[in-house]
Amino acid sequence: QYPIYRSIDSLATVSMVSVDYEAQYKIELDVVDALNDAFGGDGWYDKSEKDHCNWNRIKCDDETGLITGIELGNTNLQGTITSEIGYLRSLTTLSVANNAELTGTIPKELGNLQSLATLYLYDTALTGTIPRELGDLEQLNYLYLANTDLIGSIPIELGNLEELENMDLSNTAFTGAIPTELGNLESLHLIDLSNTALSSTIPTELGKLKLLNYLRLDNSGLNGNIPIEFGQLEALKFLHLDNNILTGTIPTELGNLQSLEELNLSHTSLAGTIPIELGNLATLYVLDQSNTILTGIIPTELGNLSSLVELSLSDSKLSGTIP
Repeated sequence: QYPIYRSIDSLATVSMVSVDYEAQYKIELDVVDALNDAFGGDGWYDKSEKDHCNWNRIKCDDETGLITGIELGNTNLQGTITSEIGYLRSLTTLSVANNAELTGTIPKELGNLQSLATLYLYDTALTGTIPRELGDLEQLNYLYLANTDLIGSIPIELGNLEELENMDLSNTAFTGAIPTELGNLESLHLIDLSNTALSSTIPTELGKLKLLNYLRLDNSGLNGNIPIEFGQLEALKFLHLDNNILTGTIPTELGNLQSLEELNLSHTSLAGTIPIELGNLATLYVLDQSNTILTGIIPTELGNLSSLVELSLSDSKLSGTIP
């Protein structure tokens, strides 16, 4: 058993100290000071308490005393995220979200945090691109970068994050294509790329994400067809593809999505008729296909949607009556 490191004083008195953990602990003392120098803030850096593991916003391992969590959301941080944070090798959670005056770029050194499971950088003024080194975070479950000033393309290296469950990159200025490599992330439950400046088709590879239940690609500059492979997303509950330059027809395969609750295809250039197969979506409660160039008669099968509470078919070329 390694000793519980609770202060520099205790390190001087404990016998059989592991040189490895002692050295790491001392490094982490310097990192905490560097973080304070880098972005200040309030409510987390406690000068009256020598042991940072007792601070409200810092979490440490009970056995080793090494930092496992930095939770500085909504603490009025300013300045930048210092690269020294990459030395916190036991860190599992890093949250600096909801700090509107936090600026600068995402340090590539975050890619050294091999234990990191949660990365919350949303609702900040961070700029620059996503470092490709984030693709080295093999344990990452949650990646939230929404509502920032980040730019550039989405790195294909994010396709290496096999443990990733939630990825929110919405309300940013990301450009380019959705990497096909995201189709490798079989643990994904949520993808939100809405309100971005992407300019590509929707990768068919996303149809391989069997656990996906939330997919928002609305208002992201996408074009082309809706992949028929989306009919394989058997766990999907929310599908928002609205406000894009989508063309072609609505795939009949969407009628296979027996868990679907919301389907929004509005403000697109989708044409053709409404597939009668959509009448199979027993759990659907929102269906919005307004502001399209759909034609034909409104299918009577939509009358089978017993859970439906919101139906919008306005500003299209559909005819007939609502069942």
